Amino acid sequence: MDIKQAIIDRLRATKRENIENIIDYMENNGFFTYHCHRHHHYPGGLAEHAWQTYQIALRLNTENHKNNPTAPLLDEDSIAIASLLHDICDCSGMRDISGHGKRSAKLLKALEFKLTQEEFLAIRFHMSLKDKKSHPLYNEALKSQLRYVVHKADGISARLHKGYNEPFNKQDNLKQYLQNITKLDNKEIVYQVEDGWFLGIHSPYDGEIDPEWKDKIIGVKEYDTAELYGINDSIIGAIYVLGAGDKKGLFTLHHYHGMQGGAFFTPDKVPFMYSDIKVYCDWENWSSFEGDSSNWKSYGYVACKQDNGWKLVKVTQFPMSEYSVIGEGFSSAEEAMKSIGIEDSERYLRDSRLDNDEPLIADMDYNVNDVETYKLNVGEKYPLPTTAYLQYLDEDGDPELFKHKYYDATIRYITPAGSYILELAISPALIADASFDIMTGKEINEQFPEANLDNDKEYCVIGFEDSPIF
Repeated sequence: MDIKQAIIDRLRATKRENIENIIDYMENNGFFTYHCHRHHHYPGGLAEHAWQTYQIALRLNTENHKNNPTAPLLDEDSIAIASLLHDICDCSGMRDISGHGKRSAKLLKALEFKLTQEEFLAIRFHMSLKDKKSHPLYNEALKSQLRYVVHKADGISARLHKGYNEPFNKQDNLKQYLQNITKLDNKEIVYQVEDGWFLGIHSPYDGEIDPEWKDKIIGVKEYDTAELYGINDSIIGAIYVLGAGDKKGLFTLHHYHGMQGGAFFTPDKVPFMYSDIKVYCDWENWSSFEGDSSNWKSYGYVACKQDNGWKLVKVTQFPMSEYSVIGEGFSSAEEAMKSIGIEDSERYLRDSRLDNDEPLIADMDYNVNDVETYKLNVGEKYPLPTTAYLQYLDEDGDPELFKHKYYDATIRYITPAGSYILELAISPALIADASFDIMTGKEINEQFPEANLDNDKEYCVIGFEDSPIF
């Protein structure tokens, strides 16, 4: 499939005034040759991401209507405009940073292309609304079905990237890919092999079942709910708790691929055999980093309630994925944790969330809402809020009660436009966070030679919405 021609043909098919302005800009500014930064990081990745977002959005539109027939189908031309152009500002340079939805909308206006209000909302707020409650368009954006569909499709596409410098295996027909990966047509199922049960065994690259399991499947079971738990600040959670009826199953990481994607395994002969499951972890005491990700060790504990009492399982994420039973027959989850010397287990109890929390943090006295008012200099700590803290604030939590507020980040360079280049105490690639961009020192030095950063090191790029990096 020629994705460039497919995108151009689809945009022209809208017959919108000044659409040729958009196409000319895309051709002359690298849209079809450039890459995204945190995903689809290879030549042509930006266009592939746009086309993939569009394909997924179309299917979401159909499925949403199928599940709720009273809901109107979205205009497919609007889906095309919003999906294909949501990242148009990323054509060149360090553009994939916080606020790029706003810059894409501004760029389209500058090119004299008129968006409908729904299209504007979808592009402007395609990343997230969780930090936009004070924005005058918040309520309108929240109610926009087009924005929701584009936001969800964008996220699915981002999580399915193959990684740096390796393009997707292109397919002429995306039907199988969408069915297998987005699971919009499929039942949510786990697969049985002789050694146990597996979740997520489809390849994220071509939709096929990975060779490790192909021809070994002897049964399947459906599940109803899925909760992902992280045991450290890795880009991928290590534990899935699946629900089927009134029973739960524990699935732990077997291997991972890309952002929030992986295969998970349970050795239990019956995949759903627990009436309750509790996950415990402690970033500070049960993990060690020592400045090098290759030395990273991390683990957590899971208490599973059976008919004969609670079972305690130790789950190791790094350096190797491991599952080991510590003991069985405990009267409570708390007793199970006491058996390993943890008297106050409640403090380590984890909530399920896709954004893993409790990263390596800095003890800083800042108000995240006033960060733009601080005059910070190179070499000083920067208050980069954790995703968990932002979510906590979004839920009207009391900042005084939250412990892990900020990543340990140091300013290494400030661009002429006022954007910060940060060095984190932990590799930024290991943080599941969409509030900043990740770039190598070499990429930054090419734009700003005076930065003089380490070419091989990864840095965070921060830009306020009204202060783009250029």
